[in-house]
Amino acid sequence: MASPLRSCSPLSLLSSVLASFLFAVCLTAGHVKAEGHFRYATVFWEKTDDATSNTVEITVESAWRRSYQSAYFVEAVEHGNTLLQINGAVSPVIDLGDGSLRYLDAAEVTAYSEAEDWLMAKQVFTHTYATPNHRGAPWTVAFSGCCRVEGGENGGDGSWRLEATIDLLLSLSSPRIVSLPVVFIQDWVPDFESFSLSSSRVPPNTRIQWALSEPASSLPSERLSLFQSSQSFYKATVNINAAMALATTTTALLHVGAHARHVDTQGNTLSTIPVELLVNISASNARPKFNAATLSLFSSPVIAMAGFERKVTVGGSQAVSASSDFSNLSVGFTVGRLPEGMMASTVRGRGRGPSDEATMELRWSPCVGDIGSYTVCIDIVNSLGLADTAQCMELRVQRDPPPTLRISLFRFLPNGTSAGDLYIGRRYTFLMVATDSNEADALMLEPTTPPCAPSSSSSSSSSSASSEAGGCPMLPPDAVLLPTMRTQGNGSVTSTREMVFAPKHNHGGYNQMHCFKTTDACGVASPRCNDEKEGDDASCPGVASSAVACVLVHVRRCAFVVRSGQTLEQIAQIYKTDWLQLWSHNGHIEHPDAALTPGSVLSIGRPYDVQPYDTAEEVVERFGMSMDLLQTLNADVTGSLAQGPVCTSMKE
Repeated sequence: MASPLRSCSPLSLLSSVLASFLFAVCLTAGHVKAEGHFRYATVFWEKTDDATSNTVEITVESAWRRSYQSAYFVEAVEHGNTLLQINGAVSPVIDLGDGSLRYLDAAEVTAYSEAEDWLMAKQVFTHTYATPNHRGAPWTVAFSGCCRVEGGENGGDGSWRLEATIDLLLSLSSPRIVSLPVVFIQDWVPDFESFSLSSSRVPPNTRIQWALSEPASSLPSERLSLFQSSQSFYKATVNINAAMALATTTTALLHVGAHARHVDTQGNTLSTIPVELLVNISASNARPKFNAATLSLFSSPVIAMAGFERKVTVGGSQAVSASSDFSNLSVGFTVGRLPEGMMASTVRGRGRGPSDEATMELRWSPCVGDIGSYTVCIDIVNSLGLADTAQCMELRVQRDPPPTLRISLFRFLPNGTSAGDLYIGRRYTFLMVATDSNEADALMLEPTTPPCAPSSSSSSSSSSASSEAGGCPMLPPDAVLLPTMRTQGNGSVTSTREMVFAPKHNHGGYNQMHCFKTTDACGVASPRCNDEKEGDDASCPGVASSAVACVLVHVRRCAFVVRSGQTLEQIAQIYKTDWLQLWSHNGHIEHPDAALTPGSVLSIGRPYDVQPYDTAEEVVERFGMSMDLLQTLNADVTGSLAQGPVCTSMKE
């Protein structure tokens, strides 16, 4: 800074969305060295919904040395205690490219780190351009000022300038670069250490092309380089030769600048966005490390569903070293700007080793309006101010998916053979499986009104199932519905329910569709979701969806499965006939007194194909049977006969 510190007013409490914590910085009067305090910045933009104008919202995210003492770094009291007015030897200024200038006079604090000595703030500028672009070229937005944090061989305590481009004929928004203001790396083998730059808000069918810019591009490639995998259009890896940086010192600072060129599938530039950050290189072995479970969060997207709380736990500890005593150190976490509504818990554990890990929980209940991709950057830092290399986690908010439902039929046999037609005397289980790829969802699984076949009606007065819609039974007669079982895991939730049906002697010919319905939950109605767009239900952000599956339950006529201990005489009595008639119709039984084999199938009647104009009375008279017996053998016969098979008496 060019001028000495003058007396100033105290800085009041600043609010941070990091975890709704408050912190206070008191700026005291005196004369101290006027060092630079700029650490980080990026610029991104989005067109407003006003289709009649060229109005855009330009966001400047910046980070500054939290311990900086200067009259140039004061609270903007007229805007409230969450805002800062940031100035400097050369005032930070946003040049909008059409002659308009803006200043950081109301920058909202969004995150901070005491251990790493920085605070992050954002300010959104709404500006209307006269034309979508500048005479066929994009508008250039420049953020510049002085001075950077001192130190480092490439621009410490110097000026900065970052440029973004806007052309509303090519794109209605830019991506956003996401990073922590300070990235820590350690000098390990091999010499090159690396960290990642991440981007979010990248539309489909577009990609990012990364490149270094000042002050990083002035360094030789053997010192610093950038690599972008052909498999990832959203991230870039910055490689730094830590050994060369630490050739004459144990700690080094590098100011790294880069820009992301947003291009379409033909390689045409849609916009360009910049970033500058500070890299801290150290030879110290006193840095903490993320645990394996936390590192896995950074390797693939973390999915969250609109209307449902998503919890993510990060953890780690000091790396164990036989030559060092870290018992007096404590470990915490630094988190960059969080999506609106996300909260971070206090840190649990001191992180002195694997047996005493420090953990922190991030919790978020996104709204339907939050659907999209977000990036959250985190590092683990100890009380010495030393941190592991920052990692960024991609959060994808999706609309609550509908559930699926399937029904399987299993027969209780040792070999698990599935059944086709059902038989009187056997016991069957219908398994309903409802699945939802939202692990936080809850699934209801109940029978629902089935479509009735024209010839079907309530099949038995003894049915335990309730009936609706003109007598169609919700469940087969005397079926038992067991309680729902719920399991979670691997990003999904499953509810299973069993229906047990053991056809009785008077269920032959039963033929009815039975349906089950699964419905998922609405999710949590958050007050923050009350401003959802038209068509979205704030009271049901999870969207209660349902799925229906049906199964045809058909019991074979004239067939009876023998149970253990049953005799011909007992079975004959059930059907009001005599054992001799029953024996004569089952030639596989060698002797009427022979023990019946459990599970064997007996014929209990004579099949007859109903002819046109046949009546039930005529069939009963023709086969010498009562109407009660006809209905006992044919559960679907309640009055008139439909053309097709029926089971009749076995009397000659």
